[in-house]
Amino acid sequence: MLEDRLKEYEKVKTGQDLIDLGVIPKTSSSHMALITKKRLESLRDRVLAQVNEEILGAWLPLFKSYDFDMAGDEIVDPEVILRFAEAGMRVRGRKAYGEVNIEGIEGKILKKVADKDDKSQFYFGIEFDSKIHNARNKSLEEAKPGQGYFVNPLDKNTPEAIALLDPDGKIRKSIQAQYRLREAAVADEQLGHKIKLTEDYEDASTKLPKGTVGTMTSFDERKKTITLKTEELVEGMGNRKNFEISLSKDFYKNLEVSSLGQMVPMEREDTVKKQVLLDFFPRTSLPYETAEDIVLGLLLGKDMILFGPPGSGKTNCANDIIYLAQQQLVIPIVEGCKVQCNPFSLFDPAFSKVLSACAQCKLNHDPRFRDTGFFKLQKPDDVKVVIAKYGEGKGIESKEGTADMRRYHLAGSKIPKLDGKTDEKRENEFDPEGYSPGVLPRTNNGILQIDEADEISLPTRKGVLETLNSNIVKPDQLRFSMPAHNLIIYTTNDITKFSPAENDRMIFIPVFYSDDPDVSYSVTRKSFHQEYAEIEDAPIGDTHKEAAFNLREITMPVIVERAVDALYIKFRQDYQGKGKSEIAQSNRSKNDALFAARARLLLDKVFFEKAATIANASYAVQGIQFAMYTRLQENAPQNYSEARQEISDWISSAFSEVLKEEEDTWWCKAYKDVGIAERQIPGMEKNFVAEIKSYEEDESKAERNVLGHFKAVKKAYDNREDRDLQKARFDYPFMDYLFKEQPGFSKVSKDELLDLMWYLLEAREHSSCKIGNNP
Repeated sequence: MLEDRLKEYEKVKTGQDLIDLGVIPKTSSSHMALITKKRLESLRDRVLAQVNEEILGAWLPLFKSYDFDMAGDEIVDPEVILRFAEAGMRVRGRKAYGEVNIEGIEGKILKKVADKDDKSQFYFGIEFDSKIHNARNKSLEEAKPGQGYFVNPLDKNTPEAIALLDPDGKIRKSIQAQYRLREAAVADEQLGHKIKLTEDYEDASTKLPKGTVGTMTSFDERKKTITLKTEELVEGMGNRKNFEISLSKDFYKNLEVSSLGQMVPMEREDTVKKQVLLDFFPRTSLPYETAEDIVLGLLLGKDMILFGPPGSGKTNCANDIIYLAQQQLVIPIVEGCKVQCNPFSLFDPAFSKVLSACAQCKLNHDPRFRDTGFFKLQKPDDVKVVIAKYGEGKGIESKEGTADMRRYHLAGSKIPKLDGKTDEKRENEFDPEGYSPGVLPRTNNGILQIDEADEISLPTRKGVLETLNSNIVKPDQLRFSMPAHNLIIYTTNDITKFSPAENDRMIFIPVFYSDDPDVSYSVTRKSFHQEYAEIEDAPIGDTHKEAAFNLREITMPVIVERAVDALYIKFRQDYQGKGKSEIAQSNRSKNDALFAARARLLLDKVFFEKAATIANASYAVQGIQFAMYTRLQENAPQNYSEARQEISDWISSAFSEVLKEEEDTWWCKAYKDVGIAERQIPGMEKNFVAEIKSYEEDESKAERNVLGHFKAVKKAYDNREDRDLQKARFDYPFMDYLFKEQPGFSKVSKDELLDLMWYLLEAREHSSCKIGNNP
């Protein structure tokens, strides 16, 4: 398949060929984000194919009870019959037992005996009410001739051959509350199986919440109690970890045991996600939390600094990111371009605004550019294209940071002719004649990795800030800038050497030694034994032909976005804990938070079938936490962990406060705007109240109303000249208000629209304001 793809691209000679092939242009960071998402999906499918219920385990009822449907007059459970049937009780044959037909014949149990060859097998000696045929081999002396026979209720060849008669229900009532431990469930201090409470448990000295998990250390059938030992302390229970649970009042129904014995069953989707993140980096094994942070950084398209002690895997991780990026296989370049200009930059109006072509390419295609600065977009057929292998020298460069590195190494410079001769082009500052690009423009549309970046002097690193800010570099001796839209990855041992400006523009992700034995040994398997899956084992297809995703298109309720702003204001004013800095509270941090919230939702959608449809408050909290803790400058693992935890806890607590305030503020403002509109257009307030009530009817009606009103108002916005259609904005003023207040509202999907509306209506309940006589 790879060979077929390469053959397709070998035929490309012009920009029009790229269009005909279906190529969709992307920047290097957006292309890497797409590759990341596609790899996650491919690995997910591969892991899912290997996972089954036996591997994952399950929670099973700890006890098998003897509860019965009181209707009817029979008990047919063989184990129940074997345990509770006694001499004198009556039975009825249900089907042939071996060669003997006892179907429909009733009888009386005379005795219960053990088989002489197998003491674990029991038989009932039964005297039937009438003679039975072929019963010679197992005659019962105590019975009338031809009417006695021995029957084993647990006979595997003839299960449920007899039923125990209980016409008045006395037997069932007497044994209804009895139960027994599930087969193979172990109660032991060392080898006990994991059990879980499915309901809250409370007695005079113990209070355990639903979901409590622990080891079953003992089971007392006589006292009807079990003992549960938890690994963690239970809130409100002091230092206790051992709890005796009474099984009276049928609490045995609320206990489950792990099918994996001493291991807790694993959730399918959580297990798949963790395995995928462990496998995501082809030759590096990272702790789950670190791997997730790097994946989020890639989905955001963020330049990043991987920091940690020597030998922790920083460089290997950076190499893996480059290795993953190379799955795009090829890179289209404008013929003769020194800085790998994307051909679409010369002829595609939309993409040229995202990533402009270099001055040399513009001059080559439109000579007037040197004198006027104006560039006329070309016809795709007139742009010559070279297809190169995406790799070292063609999109990717790796450098070792040194103190000798200077700005011109990064940006490049215009070099005079060494023979002393010159010409107008070489002297003209508007002409790139003689320009030699540095590593930043050389990796335009690619990836630049710099190891030991802290060794580079601060003045030199400041030259990178220009690229981080605007994706361009300004070489000396040139009036025109050069494009440098690349993904930059630094590795360093010491992040304290980086300036706040660098920290604000690049996310810091720690790569420490793992304390997890499984992760640590996974590193050994990959690094020492060279055991790792080939990257082609999780194919992602031709990403050149797929559009990049835009995180901005993921809907976040406007109230939640306003709460993010409010949280940052509160952080600047109130937070005094570890990790506080100017950059943690910057506008770039806030934007990163909004992107990260959506990236986390995108990540969940890859793995969880019931993931949310909109970036709700929970995702907003996670986004803010990511934006802030990836700006922490703590080299020591313990200090970093403590600062991260403290700042994350504060965010979780503070956000719930500001969200309630914003919900109140937003709805009060909505009522105020409707009140103002009422003075200008009488009837607006009445329509507003009626519309809100229409969304609070039963679920199906409310859903139809939301969808119908949205469609009508959207049609009005799409056809502003049609006066008749504009009436919908008057009829449904709240929906009209959302078109003005909720970013991207006109593009929401059906599910996003409904979930957004349900959230807004729930938030309305927290408002202290009223509209007219209505709450």
